[in-house]
Amino acid sequence: MSPPRGRLGIPPKQGGNAYLLGLVASEAAHQIRAWRREVETEWRAGSPEIEVSALRNALVRAESLGLDPYLVAYVIMGAEWLFRARRLTRPEIGTKLDELEQRLRQSLLAGWEPQLASLLVGGIAESAIKALDRVVYFVSLGTWAGPEYTWRQSLTARMEPSSVTRELIYPRGKSGAIPKLSPTIAGLIVEGLAEREGRRRGGAQALGMQIASILRRRKVLNGEFVQSRKRLSIAAPDLPTGLTDEPEPRDLREWLIQRWIRAYDFAFGGSEPSWPVFLIAIADAPKAEFWQISEPDVLATLYSLP
Repeated sequence: MSPPRGRLGIPPKQGGNAYLLGLVASEAAHQIRAWRREVETEWRAGSPEIEVSALRNALVRAESLGLDPYLVAYVIMGAEWLFRARRLTRPEIGTKLDELEQRLRQSLLAGWEPQLASLLVGGIAESAIKALDRVVYFVSLGTWAGPEYTWRQSLTARMEPSSVTRELIYPRGKSGAIPKLSPTIAGLIVEGLAEREGRRRGGAQALGMQIASILRRRKVLNGEFVQSRKRLSIAAPDLPTGLTDEPEPRDLREWLIQRWIRAYDFAFGGSEPSWPVFLIAIADAPKAEFWQISEPDVLATLYSLP
């Protein structure tokens, strides 16, 4: 994959793209800051800030390793937009219960005993609130990770501890703590991209850790990064990546790499839109630009990993 040049509409300078990539890093950091501020509970005060010079250096380093630095920037921005999650609030849960009550009142109960709607919702409200307290709300997609079972399967699972029926999808660990996935996922995808360019694991991993550290705003340790890679060694989703000339992905990490490459090719292929046009598009409608990486089931799986 040969790195494109001049997507900012400025001819590349002789001897490198450091100046242009500095502009890319600045704009990316600005957009990431805005996205992170939409999830205040996930990022503490000051954490939304990304060090522009460090990000520029990482893009320059990626280019020196043979990677398309704009692809790396796309991966970083896509991960930062996509992996934003929080818990549902009590008012939001209450609104959903109100909507359920209203729908029941407008159903067959309307011509029979509409007051049963309130009784039914009141009967399930306490259990629903307890369950939904653990559900992850995907800010980027405007939806939540819902259960993968019917109410009968849920009841059977509670009665039979040995049942293999999956519980509600939610992050494991301390109550209320949702993992910050964007730094790790972006780093692991960039590492994979470097490996595809023939770079040895050491150099590829170093670049991936550099990206993850910049986004995490602290040094990501070697063992931590390796463990994160192992978590993605589970089976790949039964979903096409869009790269028809590629072998089937062997695991979830490879699936993510292939899907991100396809999404980038789709966004920048053909007419070769400029980077400023892309920045305007993601500021106005990021979901339209990142839809190819927006698989709710995959997102839910990633947030449920131990």
